[in-house]
Amino acid sequence: MSFLKELRERNVVKVGVIYVVTAWVLVQVASIALPTFEAPDWVLKVFIFFMLLGFPVALIMAWALELTPEGIKRAESSVGEKRMWTITGLLFVAAIAWFELAPTSEAPAVQQTVASESASGESAELVSEADPKSIAVLPFADFSSDRDFEWFTDGLTEEILNALARTPDLLVASRTSSFAYKGSDQPIADIAQELNVAHVLEGSVRRAGDTIRVTVQLIRASDGFHLWSENIDGSADDVINIQETVASEIARSLETAMDPEELEKMMETGTRSVRAYELYLQALALRDEMIRTGELSLRDEMFEKVQAALEEDPGFADAHASLANLWRGKASFNQKSNTGQVDSFETSMQRAMAAYENAIHHARNDVDRKRFEYELARLRGDWRAALQVLQEAEGMQPKDFHICHDIAKMHDLLGNKEASWQKMAGCVDMARDNPAVELEELADLVWQFGDPTSSLEFFEAGDAGRTTDVISAYSYQRAMLWAEEIERAAQYLLVVNDATPTFALLPKLRQACAEGRLDDAEGFYQELVDDEDNSFLAGDRWLAHSLMGRPEKAWPEFREYDTPSRAATFANFLLYPQFDPTPFPELMKLIRKNGGSVIPAVDEPFACYPRGGYPGDAKGAGA
Repeated sequence: MSFLKELRERNVVKVGVIYVVTAWVLVQVASIALPTFEAPDWVLKVFIFFMLLGFPVALIMAWALELTPEGIKRAESSVGEKRMWTITGLLFVAAIAWFELAPTSEAPAVQQTVASESASGESAELVSEADPKSIAVLPFADFSSDRDFEWFTDGLTEEILNALARTPDLLVASRTSSFAYKGSDQPIADIAQELNVAHVLEGSVRRAGDTIRVTVQLIRASDGFHLWSENIDGSADDVINIQETVASEIARSLETAMDPEELEKMMETGTRSVRAYELYLQALALRDEMIRTGELSLRDEMFEKVQAALEEDPGFADAHASLANLWRGKASFNQKSNTGQVDSFETSMQRAMAAYENAIHHARNDVDRKRFEYELARLRGDWRAALQVLQEAEGMQPKDFHICHDIAKMHDLLGNKEASWQKMAGCVDMARDNPAVELEELADLVWQFGDPTSSLEFFEAGDAGRTTDVISAYSYQRAMLWAEEIERAAQYLLVVNDATPTFALLPKLRQACAEGRLDDAEGFYQELVDDEDNSFLAGDRWLAHSLMGRPEKAWPEFREYDTPSRAATFANFLLYPQFDPTPFPELMKLIRKNGGSVIPAVDEPFACYPRGGYPGDAKGAGA
């Protein structure tokens, strides 16, 4: 008892308690402040170590020294020195145990959650089943002072994702899937489990004037371990190098088979002009907004951004391809009223072809060149050449779902249903457990190829109700209706309803027909076909007539497009199972020119009335 009494008299207990409380507070403050100032991880570890080391030192000093009016003096002890050092050692051991059990916040909160989630039960087991060379790239956070750099952070994320996707033996979660977690605080382990990937890349971008700092972390989902993390500093002129550095380091960390020099060549964005790159990223941001909102008029601004990027760098292959897609959309009869800029069909087609030729000339690798050649051949209506180019691209990249899917579609255009089915069966197998497959393409399996049973399984599991953009929701609702999943289709219609009124009308008509609400369907139908300003697209009006069982009104919508120059564009509607090409002579000539055949049309299972089955009414609606 005399020893405990002396501990209290010398204030050893008081010093120990004060030290522990003070150290705990300082560690908590440091765990928040150091990441904020982007200090390396080892700084916090060193800080905790010295806090731990200081505890026994403080106890020994409290025991051995005494504060007196004459100053600090060595204290006299009635307890043996050996006993004193024994108890001090025990206190030191207790201190170590306390620091081991205390929440030191050694890693960010998200990382701790990953470790706890993945270390327990079913969650860890599911994550471990993912391919060890699989990754999801989450949208980078905008930490710039004004929070006005989001277009750049999204673009940087997408370019890193695209660069990694070109690595042959690396599975990369699709952009749609990854961007569904934008701004989410969901634990990394849960995200990895839902996307079926073994690794997750997260990061942030800070901009102050011309200075940019990119912070990236490559996390192994099974245990939350950081395989690679780095702060990359530079100026605006270093943006492209930053993107390439990140992608290259990730590929090396995951030990991909590609030679590092070849990998870096494949990752190149196609331009060394920072200004061209920024304009291109801004165009992509506009595209994303259009997808999210359904506001098709944003195409005009996309034109401006892409053309400005090409003025900065005429050899920018990706920008040429984007420009070609925009001109192709303008040339399409289905887009004729979506932009304020007026150009003839022939002018738009010529410009689209010229842009594809430029993209082919400046392509950064052979696979991209083949993709551009395919798009150009299809635009020209040369389907056999397009199929051959795709098959050559498949030989270079045999596990590419997008190439597989396009080959199946080309067989479908050619009327070779058996070959289309066989190829699509291979695509479905490829899609299984493959995080790189876009959900919208899985939706195509449902309605274009009429195979809802085998494709809904992957489609629904991948989406998990996270769809927020109206373009994807439009496709998903249509796919569900073809699969006769009417209640699930209604869930996607809720997202589509947030789009512009004109964009939402056709999905509303489909849903009303499927649910048997014929009066509502008639109202939506009349709004679509009776618009005096002709603001609705010809394709939408044709689909509306088809849903209402009025083919005699459907086919005249397309008469002006059945010409020799427009037949190749018009042929896109051959991918609709309910489309019958036989009333159109020029389209039939194109089919015969390519050695194709006609696949018999089928009615939509959700149509209000079967083909030609509308009973008519007093107003002559069926005339």
